[in-house]
Amino acid sequence: MNYTSGRRIVGLLLAGVIWAGLSVSVTAAVEEVVLQIISFTGEKATQFNMFPTRRVRESLMGAAVKIERGQARIELKYSKMRPAILFGGDITSYVVWAVSPKGDSLNLGELTIVKDDTGGKQKFSTSWTSFGLIVTVEAYAGVEKPSNLMVFWNDGVTSPPAAAEELIFGEFGPPPTVEVEVLRGVVIDQSKSIELIQAERLFRFAQAEKADHYAPGPFDRARARLREAMAETGGTAQKLARESYSASLEAIKLSIPRRRIDELRGEVTENRAEIGRLSRRLAEEEARADRAEEMGEQLRNAKQATDEALAQMGREKGLLQEELRNLESTMLGLRGELQETRTEASRAEQRLQSALSQVSDTHESARGMIVNLPDILFDVGRASLKSGAKYPLAKLAGILLIMQDLNLRIEGHTDSTGSSRVNLKLSTQRADSVSEFLSSQGIDASRIKTAGYGAERPISDNSTASGRRANRRVEIIIGAGEIAEAPAM
Repeated sequence: MNYTSGRRIVGLLLAGVIWAGLSVSVTAAVEEVVLQIISFTGEKATQFNMFPTRRVRESLMGAAVKIERGQARIELKYSKMRPAILFGGDITSYVVWAVSPKGDSLNLGELTIVKDDTGGKQKFSTSWTSFGLIVTVEAYAGVEKPSNLMVFWNDGVTSPPAAAEELIFGEFGPPPTVEVEVLRGVVIDQSKSIELIQAERLFRFAQAEKADHYAPGPFDRARARLREAMAETGGTAQKLARESYSASLEAIKLSIPRRRIDELRGEVTENRAEIGRLSRRLAEEEARADRAEEMGEQLRNAKQATDEALAQMGREKGLLQEELRNLESTMLGLRGELQETRTEASRAEQRLQSALSQVSDTHESARGMIVNLPDILFDVGRASLKSGAKYPLAKLAGILLIMQDLNLRIEGHTDSTGSSRVNLKLSTQRADSVSEFLSSQGIDASRIKTAGYGAERPISDNSTASGRRANRRVEIIIGAGEIAEAPAM
């Protein structure tokens, strides 16, 4: 397999220069890359090059893909590779990813490099038959999305020639912390094996994820193997370190979703309790206002009775008029208390808006309070909610379960990318997805109306990436009674 040079990048790719060995935290700025999605057919191997980024400029890599019984068999051949841990920070692994024509990414597994200046090959497989390949550095091998810390990506030039199409890919996960940007000149610490450094680093990550609480079995096993590895030498120490690394990885995979569920439950419980307190306070203030109004009516009746009595008892007229003045003064005081009560009720409404603002960006409008949910709820081009999107929507459902007298209108919007028909359908499906989730949380469907407007009602400039990102949104309008349709642009 031949190695050639060449690269094609769109967006801000690997910005900044960091001298090797400088111990500072680095965050790479990558927004989008252009990948070549190759369609693999037949059992004859298709060969192509993987191009290195400046992080591993001296490294070489090529790929061969063969379709066997509906599975793509991938072989990566590499040379002059250095261990991923040399990037420092939280980094432990290289991870190989397949990217589909729709922009989905699939973790194919860890590219294991445990010696410096390594050459060799490693095999992977997937049921996909059309994909591009990238290699990233990650905090651990089991991450669900690639970080923007890319070290290799593929071109579309293959042997024999195969059909390829460009895909602008930007669905990166949060990057781990690194200490150096480029591996050139970084010196390996000879006092510890690569496997032991990997195991130590990943065990610290498991501790940070509270794996001792959420996955005590794998966590205890990882700690025990790590202690044994530190007490041994040679091949035995390396084997124990690898076992510790595997156990830490298992503990992390179990801990992350369990910890997120606990955090979400705690926040939902706290918010529901606060809404309950606000609702009770509002009910008390409304009761006080009703009592004040009733007392005012009683005072008006007393004045009428007093007038009738004055007509009949002239000798007591002066005394009764003085009493009337006293009653009117009392009535003014009660009216002041009523105004204060109404002011407090308004503050309660403001606190409700503040609670909604914790779900997402919220502002008032003539139609009601508008909660703006940005496009991070959905994958690119899809209408199904991401798992992380359900957290803010669950908080919103908790608020709406308390405020039973409020209705909501869910409106989906897209940017101008794509056809009007596709955009209208996608925006409608996204609005329906949010509606279905809120209904599953106990919100009566009769309170909800949905609409999709495609790209017809932008709030920003579609000619810029930031403008398009702002236009890809779902807005939830909350108010009493019938909520008006969004005004045409």
